[in-house]
Amino acid sequence: MKLKVYCLNDYDWWVGESEDEVKQDYLQMTGLPEDEAFDDFCELTENELEALTYQEEDGEIRTFKEQLDIITKANIETPCMFATTEY
Repeated sequence: MKLKVYCLNDYDWWVGESEDEVKQDYLQMTGLPEDEAFDDFCELTENELEALTYQEEDGEIRTFKEQLDIITKANIETPCMFATTEY
């Protein structure tokens, strides 16, 4: 199955194969109740993947699409955090 990036709220994005697995993983990790965890939850579109940028700790910047390709090729276990504005 193809990996997808989901916007969970104003500051967190998660990667996984389905909406349900992403939501369950996020709730388990954060301990938040579902009614407080998700603001405008959605799967990112191809245009959004190309427009949004991901910045590494060393300052390297790439698109969300490029980062998703890296995660896919590296066979990283998902679901997992994709990006956040909180760090």
